[in-house]
Amino acid sequence: MIAPFSLKLRRRILADRDAGLSGRKIAAKYRVCRSVVTRLVRLREETGDVVPRAPGRRCVPEDQRP
Repeated sequence: MIAPFSLKLRRRILADRDAGLSGRKIAAKYRVCRSVVTRLVRLREETGDVVPRAPGRRCVPEDQRP
């Protein structure tokens, strides 16, 4: 399994995004995929933080299924 990106890198990516750099330029600068930038922005919007999510399955318990 691949280790998650460090918090320091995550924060630098988001700082550049907040400064107005495009996702493509940030991806090239830090040598990551553009989707990494997009996912980090989305993670921050959803949770308010950039801490990596816990590994494991994310299935819905039977009692909460529709």
